[in-house]
Amino acid sequence: MSGAAQTLLRLLLAATAAAAPSTAATSCIDAEKACETSMQCGNAKFNMELGCNELIYPAAGAPNVGCSMRCQRALVSLASTPEGYEWLENCDCGLNHGCRRTQEVYARVCASTFPRNATGRQPIGCLKAEWICKSNELCRHALRYHIDHCRDMIAGRQCAPTCNESIAILFRQSKAAYLQTCVCDGERPQPCERWRRNVDRLCLLISASYRATAADVVVVVAALVLVVVAQQQRWMSS
Repeated sequence: MSGAAQTLLRLLLAATAAAAPSTAATSCIDAEKACETSMQCGNAKFNMELGCNELIYPAAGAPNVGCSMRCQRALVSLASTPEGYEWLENCDCGLNHGCRRTQEVYARVCASTFPRNATGRQPIGCLKAEWICKSNELCRHALRYHIDHCRDMIAGRQCAPTCNESIAILFRQSKAAYLQTCVCDGERPQPCERWRRNVDRLCLLISASYRATAADVVVVVAALVLVVVAQQQRWMSS
């Protein structure tokens, strides 16, 4: 092959390599920085570091400790944010021991938290579904609003219009999706099961007919947004 042909071949190979999409994983340093710049992800990461410290950095000679509920909750909350999920699931830790240990702990927790089969995700426990909702500002406020306006329904008496509205508002939140399909679990599953029975028996989970109270939904959601914006402003000014 002539020198000119070799040069052309090298140029073609270089151009092909440059045009090919990169399959390298994101650096966990970049993923961690992206998480820390997000208030929601940063708070969840801080809680994870506190709650899972003994698992991630066990003391020399210390016995193996189980994954506490505090650590599980912190990891589920962190993985519920896009930045946290990227850091825990997709990035490359390289030689960072703490990063690798965090991903190992997360994989151990989520292997049972989000079991899969051929059809996709299976229902998870309602306790973890509640954690996922509470990890999000809007969903947490919507859940609180629902509890405050559904005490009669929870007690099995009646489902007032404001309670019905609060259920619709809650289920409009993306982080509340698991609450609709979760399995009642925990040390006291009875209240969860009673809530589900009373919702089915007393409340109308309306969609099209809910248009009559759409203005109420807008008011409540707008109020929740204002709460989130105010908290973000306080966080940015601190």
